[in-house]
Amino acid sequence: MATPGIHPSFEYDNYSGEEQQIIRRFASEWFVTSGTRPLILSEKSTYRAFLGKPCDPAAKMFNLEREIIAVFSNYEEFEARTIDAFEATASRFNQLRIDPICRVLISKDKNIIDRIKDVLKSDPELPIIIPFTYDELINNRDRSLIINRFRQHFFSRDLFAFESPLKRDTYFFGRTDLINGILSRHRSNENSALFGLRRSGKTSIIFGLERASRLNGQTFVSIDCQSPSVHQRRWFQLLPYILRQTINKYSLKQSLIDETNYTELNAADQFFDDIKALHVALKRSPIIVAFDEIERISPKTGSSLHWSSGTDFILFWQAVRSAFQRHTGVFSFSLIGTNSRCIETAFIEGHDNPIFNGVPIEYIPGFDHSQTSEMVKKLGLYMGLQFNDVVCSKLHEDFGGHPYLIRHICSIINRNSQIARPVEVDRSMYDKAKVDFEINYANYTEMILDVLIRDFPDEYIMLNALANDDKELFNSFAQDPSLTSHLIGYGLIAKGVDGYYFRIESVREHLRKKSKFTKLVKSNEERMVEVAARRSTIEPAMRRLILAIFMANFGNKAQQEAASILSGSSLKRVNERGFSAALQPNSIDLNLSDLSKIISAKWNIFQNLFSIKKVEFDFYMEAIRVVRTEEAHSGEISNDQFVQARIAFTKIEEELRTTGFLSA
Repeated sequence: MATPGIHPSFEYDNYSGEEQQIIRRFASEWFVTSGTRPLILSEKSTYRAFLGKPCDPAAKMFNLEREIIAVFSNYEEFEARTIDAFEATASRFNQLRIDPICRVLISKDKNIIDRIKDVLKSDPELPIIIPFTYDELINNRDRSLIINRFRQHFFSRDLFAFESPLKRDTYFFGRTDLINGILSRHRSNENSALFGLRRSGKTSIIFGLERASRLNGQTFVSIDCQSPSVHQRRWFQLLPYILRQTINKYSLKQSLIDETNYTELNAADQFFDDIKALHVALKRSPIIVAFDEIERISPKTGSSLHWSSGTDFILFWQAVRSAFQRHTGVFSFSLIGTNSRCIETAFIEGHDNPIFNGVPIEYIPGFDHSQTSEMVKKLGLYMGLQFNDVVCSKLHEDFGGHPYLIRHICSIINRNSQIARPVEVDRSMYDKAKVDFEINYANYTEMILDVLIRDFPDEYIMLNALANDDKELFNSFAQDPSLTSHLIGYGLIAKGVDGYYFRIESVREHLRKKSKFTKLVKSNEERMVEVAARRSTIEPAMRRLILAIFMANFGNKAQQEAASILSGSSLKRVNERGFSAALQPNSIDLNLSDLSKIISAKWNIFQNLFSIKKVEFDFYMEAIRVVRTEEAHSGEISNDQFVQARIAFTKIEEELRTTGFLSA
């Protein structure tokens, strides 16, 4: 374990007197290891830096095992280009020495803390940057200054909360083998296809491919097929667009291609000639062309008509495939997206599919247990959250190694843990966050399943059947192996010794809840249970709604207005208990019929909250009242009554959710 001090060979000559004082200040808590020559980024920007290794207690508190880059910015005002000095420093050392997530910036800008906050808001993928001023490190003798500043900036940042694809390696986990596999196939003159559910990290992988290609001296160009600049082009216009993107990225001569030569008649031959010319201009570096969101230029799913239902897909891939086969080692392509049908479909618009089974399909796998644990523990430790093995196992089991879902529930844990850090994340904290996720973030799971709902309806039916233990329905579909292959490929299910099971338990729970009131109900007892459950959901919401709207419209006269509508024992209870007490969510003073009567009688103050008309509201509430009455008295609910009540419950629930008085 390092002890505070300075390496004997450290050279002070490159630093000003103030900077030497600051280095000695850090040496009281760090082991300062290395200095650097001045970093000259431009004629007007020169920086100096040093490396140091934090000692205990900071090393343990912030999980800092490697050396940290500290940059001096000897300017009165901070400029964003200062951030480049970190990379310039890192390039001078073995990357294994340097901590990838933490940086220290020492600036003469008195507002540097606020400046860094603004930078991190605009670019959240940057490493954690701990800002100091020259003045405070020289004149502030508070011995806890450095460790407290680290605590403030480490523990205040949510490293799990990333919505956008990851462009840098800093917070990128678990996909190195996948990227290396694609690059290996490229070197062997083979093409690739990679598919996954939404938010499975496809675009982040493309950024990873670009970084890896750059390091390996390979040419890489990405085509974003969801851009109108791509999918609105016809097939013969897209070919030169790909080449022009390559020319622009690698600063080649613009005259290498002439788009006017790309007519429908000549485009294929012209592409063959031009991509060979680009290969020569790139010093014979084979080009990787990655098509992101490939379904946007594919049959049936294309964003423009000529791709979705025309022959552009056929003609485009005939041209690309012909050039690929005739030009060995010049280029390869990678198809990346959510929908693999563009490769699996043999005939399109009456023509042979040029890439049918011609590219090996690979699916983005979920993290295995060790990858889940690595990501969660590593990021958590930087934030003062110590995830134990039990919680990591639950995360992996419940969310099947899906990094996006795992990051989000960890982000919830972080928000719920606003106590002194570091703190151990135990099972109770995890369970609380999971409930929060299920209640408030079901749309994340729905978004991930969107590709099945939209493009694979049979597979979605299968998934629902498996979630609800309808093995007969599931097995009837499973006789077609292509259906189960999609679900297995997407990492949603797996095949065990005794049948199929869910790999992402949270998806199973989501589907069960979603289909809770749509699955086949066979007995009267099941009908009664569902009616009681749904009634107990809408009644509290209706009470909250009535109380809020009456108080807003009638104020002190709310009870008087309600009394004018009610009669008998209901009126007596309201008069005895008071309007507010009678309308509390768990109150039983007013029944469902009373609540329905109040809303209907004062429809003029409720109508703007609903999308349905008064006659529809009355109709739906009557259908619910009928089964409620049968449930309470005869105990028998006919199937016709139940079917009609289901429709009514669903509509009233939707309306109450829209008002905000019934949670999603």
